[in-house]
Amino acid sequence: CAGLLVALACEVIYVPDMFAATELVRMNTVFKWHRLTWALLGLASPAGLQALRAAGGRAMAAAGATLFVIGAGIYPALGTAAWIRTRAAAAAAESTPAARAALGRWAPADALFRALDPGSAAVADYLGRQARPGDVILEETGGPYTWSGRIATFSGVPAVLGWGNHEAGWRQDWRSVMQRRQDVETMFSDPASHGALLRQYGVTWAVVGGRERASYGDVGPAQFDRVGTLVLLHGDTRLYRVER
Repeated sequence: CAGLLVALACEVIYVPDMFAATELVRMNTVFKWHRLTWALLGLASPAGLQALRAAGGRAMAAAGATLFVIGAGIYPALGTAAWIRTRAAAAAAESTPAARAALGRWAPADALFRALDPGSAAVADYLGRQARPGDVILEETGGPYTWSGRIATFSGVPAVLGWGNHEAGWRQDWRSVMQRRQDVETMFSDPASHGALLRQYGVTWAVVGGRERASYGDVGPAQFDRVGTLVLLHGDTRLYRVER
């Protein structure tokens, strides 16, 4: 009953958020509340089958379980088929064999990252081994569902800012996100002159790769050699250990 009530509540209750003026209006409410719905229905299912068995014996319980499995299996079957088709289309659009292989059905989650940006992958591997609790990465920040925040994603070490729209959505406030975005740009433009910002955000590592140069201009050794030590160079991607 609680699970069904939560689902029904989404039809009449809407929590206003930052997506109110976009095509995603109401969807955040549906998304978040239905997570509770499925958890509650999942908890209730064993008790429901037990009640069916008590009321009608094994045959009714078996029929109920079969009905549940068939109903619950529709989305996984159709969704998986759609995912495979989309993945195959994306693989066909890639220009290199490595990238196409990385989009295969059984490829690991980081395969495409390694195929498209081996330098960043090497940095993420290094930080995954060498970083310590409390470390923070300075790397490019940008739009959602892109490779922005790639090092933090694949190393587990937090960045000054990842996908800003998600951070703003959780806080219902763009101000702090935009301030961090501006500060990231400032630190990349002239890190030696903005040591106070580096210390404010607790930056211990700085990444300079293709995404950083595309977003912040000609970022290179001249800027970061004065505030840190080059610890890894892979292709055109550099990793600096920043002195606190």
